[in-house]
Amino acid sequence: MKRLRALFSFEGRLDRLGYWRAQLLLGSLAAVIWALMLFAALASPFGPVLAVLFAPVVIGGLAVCVRRLHDRGKGARWLAFFWCAPLLCLTASELLAEWGEANSVVILTLALLGIGLLIWALVETGFLAGSPGFNRFGPPPVRRRPGPAREPDVGRGVANA
Repeated sequence: MKRLRALFSFEGRLDRLGYWRAQLLLGSLAAVIWALMLFAALASPFGPVLAVLFAPVVIGGLAVCVRRLHDRGKGARWLAFFWCAPLLCLTASELLAEWGEANSVVILTLALLGIGLLIWALVETGFLAGSPGFNRFGPPPVRRRPGPAREPDVGRGVANA
């Protein structure tokens, strides 16, 4: 229950390993929900109702990204930039291409700008190390690294008879 609560928390910091683990979990959940929606849509008219199940996945994704940005020393406003700006650029390029209102240079520029912003967001949240020590969002995340496997103390301190 503690880990589930931490998945939806917007407070604190999250290291890279925790970020990728959460993204793997949320991506798997989204794929399962998507498959269930497709099968339910084929079997009954109530398939799209399952789209409500995407809300916790999206909220969890937002929380994980915000905590990862906190680890990088950035506020939650960056998330709006990393999610909304690429979406606006790519949507604008798609609409301009569909309507034929702009030349191909403008459309290509907007599309490349959107893809560049998505790549920047991926590098920023997924690959760059967090700020060392304390920052304005709290202490650094606790690193849970497993130690080397210990051999059992067999025969030590016991007299062999």
